[in-house]
Amino acid sequence: METRRSVWAEMTFLKVLFFWLIVPVIVAAVVAKHYRVTILDKTIVVKSGVFNKENSEYAVAGITQITVSQSFFGGIFHYGTVMISLAGNKNVSLEGIINPYGVKKFIEDKLLQTAKATHMLVN
Repeated sequence: METRRSVWAEMTFLKVLFFWLIVPVIVAAVVAKHYRVTILDKTIVVKSGVFNKENSEYAVAGITQITVSQSFFGGIFHYGTVMISLAGNKNVSLEGIINPYGVKKFIEDKLLQTAKATHMLVN
């Protein structure tokens, strides 16, 4: 009987390198899939977590300021952080959001709609 040595046995360094390159990509994909921000008419709902789930709701009417920050790579790949300041010195940080300037504009539009609706009710 004749046998050969496995190619994988010869590439132990490459196997280790492959493991350390692919595992973070898989983990990042799973974490990103389990992070959801839903912007409704009057609330912003943030759901996150793979094993430990967390749900948070914030009133759109309580927003005092919205800022966007992007890193160099965030500008290239169109992601960034949306910081939302709420009444009562509370801050909400939405990190790694796709199209952060679009999200900011959408929230500002919801704020404007809420302000118009409130103004119509008062008058």
